Amino acid sequence: MRTPLLPVSLMLLLALSACDHPTLLDPGSNPAPNSPGGVVVAGDQLAGDPLGPPTPPPIVTVDPSVYALTLSGTFSSSGTSTGVLFLTSGSAMWNQGTCSGDVALGTDGIWTYNGTASAPHNPKCIGYWSDGRAGANNKGTCIATSLGFIGLWRNPGGHKSSPYHTKCLMLGTVSSTIAFNFTQAVTLYTSNDGKQKKILNFTSGSLVTGQLVYSGPTADYTTGTGSIAAVDGDGNNWSVDLGQAAFHWYTGAANGDIIAQLQGAGVQAIACNSAVGCVLTTVKLGA
Repeated sequence: MRTPLLPVSLMLLLALSACDHPTLLDPGSNPAPNSPGGVVVAGDQLAGDPLGPPTPPPIVTVDPSVYALTLSGTFSSSGTSTGVLFLTSGSAMWNQGTCSGDVALGTDGIWTYNGTASAPHNPKCIGYWSDGRAGANNKGTCIATSLGFIGLWRNPGGHKSSPYHTKCLMLGTVSSTIAFNFTQAVTLYTSNDGKQKKILNFTSGSLVTGQLVYSGPTADYTTGTGSIAAVDGDGNNWSVDLGQAAFHWYTGAANGDIIAQLQGAGVQAIACNSAVGCVLTTVKLGA
C-alpha cells in the first residue's frame, strides 16, 4: 500500500539560553547496551545502570500479513516548551569526551572529543541533574549511574529507568515562538494477531527516516530509532532524535506504550538545532 505524504507540523517555544523488567520481544528486539569491551551484561541493563550507549535497533519492515494500517496523521506539540541548558565542564554524554564553554559568551556546550572541539550547544553536552533532586513535576529523583552517567531518573516507585532522561533535564526559560514544518508522512500500524504490537513510521517518500516500535503489553516497552526533521520559518534545520530516552527503552524500568502516549497527552522530548541549541517540548500524534 502506498502511503500518501502528509504534512507534519510542530510548534515550539524556544529559549535561546542556554517496575518491571520487560522481556525483549520481536519486532524491535533491542540488544542490550555494550560495554567498551563489547561484553553485554544483562543484569546492569535491567538495573538501570548500562555500561555504555545503547545500540540503535534496526528499522523494522512492516509485514502486511501481520500489521494493518491503523491511521495516517500529523505531528504537533502542546503547551509550552523550554530551552535546554548545556554543560560548561565535566564529561560529555556517555563519558565520551568533555564539555566546556562560557554561558555569558554563548559558548556553553562545546564538545571536545579526540582533540576536536565542536561548535557550542552540542547535544553531547546537554545538562542533566544528578544530585538527588526531584525529577520533572516533582516525581521521582535524579541521580547518576555507578559509571558516572548523569540524569538517571529513578521513578516514584524507586525503580531506575535510564540515564540522560528527559525528566532530569537542566532547563532554561521560554523566550520566543518558532514554527516548524515537517514533511514526513506519519503512519501507524497495529498487529492483527491480538498481541497489540504497534509500529509508528515517519517516512520521506519511500524511505523510513524514523520509527517507534511497541512490543505489546506482555513486555510493555517501546524502542525508537532514526529521527524526524523540521525546518523553521527562517530555513533553519531542526531534528528530534527518536533514540533519546523519552522514546527509547534500553535499560531499567519499562517505558510503556509511548505511541499511545503520543496519541494522548503527548511526550516531552528534545528537539535540536546545530547552531541555536535544543529545546524541550511536548510532542503529540494528531492535533
